Amino acid sequence: MGGEKRVVCLGGGEEEEVLCIATQKSKGRREEPVFGVTTEGGKFVVVDLRESGSGWGQLRTSVGGAEGDPATSACFDYKDENKVYCSAGPRVRELDLRKLEERSDLTEDNVVCRVGEEVNQVVVSHTGEYLACGDDSGQVSVVKRDRERGPKVFKELRRGGHENTICSCVAFRSRQPWDVVSGGLDCAAVLWDFSRGKVKLRIESKGTDPRSNETQMFNPPMIHAVAVPEKKDLANHIAVARGDATVAVYDVAKNAIKRSLILKSHKPGVGHTASVGHVCFTQFSQENHLVSGGNDGRVNLWSWNLDRASASQGEELVKWSARHGKKVNWTATLGTASENILVADTSCKISVYSAPP
Repeated sequence: MGGEKRVVCLGGGEEEEVLCIATQKSKGRREEPVFGVTTEGGKFVVVDLRESGSGWGQLRTSVGGAEGDPATSACFDYKDENKVYCSAGPRVRELDLRKLEERSDLTEDNVVCRVGEEVNQVVVSHTGEYLACGDDSGQVSVVKRDRERGPKVFKELRRGGHENTICSCVAFRSRQPWDVVSGGLDCAAVLWDFSRGKVKLRIESKGTDPRSNETQMFNPPMIHAVAVPEKKDLANHIAVARGDATVAVYDVAKNAIKRSLILKSHKPGVGHTASVGHVCFTQFSQENHLVSGGNDGRVNLWSWNLDRASASQGEELVKWSARHGKKVNWTATLGTASENILVADTSCKISVYSAPP
């Protein structure tokens, strides 16, 4: 299938692996080709694809601290496009893009959350009032932002969740203001009511091939990423990237799974053949597709509609695919008609693909 591709280099003489891509939400308008990335070396960099040359903008700062912690994730604020939250080590910092400097931005004033273990992902709620971060201890910490009193921990979600393992990913649900979803290396996705600190639903991932216990032993369905759509008519859905080379999509209603779909390979060259590292809903097709990237170096665009998919063969659900070549760390999309899929891998580069809308 393939597709047009260009490669954007980090530049500046640095060769730091890119760990995360953060995009701004379109808010009903056509998205500008501007996004942020975090690196293994503890940096946050703003990228503008309209810039000449490498395409990397001049806005960058270091958030890794004296310890040299990797900058594991970042997200843009929904209400203020100049505000970014970035995690490195056990801290989450608030950055103002209008004030970024080349030097380290490491004052304690911009630390909005500090936990006991390394933060794997930070996300912001759609109201901008709450942050959630999942860490290596398995805990999900929800922080309330208060302009007058400052940020404070609102809830620590642990019991019934990812105890004694790593919480690898988190996401707020767009139409359920008190819902946050987390995924962990215990092969479970957990839906929380963070207002009460209670588990609403625990989804245990099961192997897709009951005949092969050996495959599941070496490729258990650990959850590496969770994604939720923003459209009202799709808001009940949750997608997860799993270690058994599949993407699972769940339709959740009244704290129960109404329907589910497993996106997987049915023949050579289709789907994934190794652990799926990341998944996201597409902005350029109004979230009617999913993009996934895996350890097999493949990037897939899936038509995931549950009504249609139930009557289709697996290969028909892959609408576009690219043999990227390197293990994928992160995927993201823009709302543009071309250059709309962004891929970070184990290199210091971002690959920009043009997939059909």
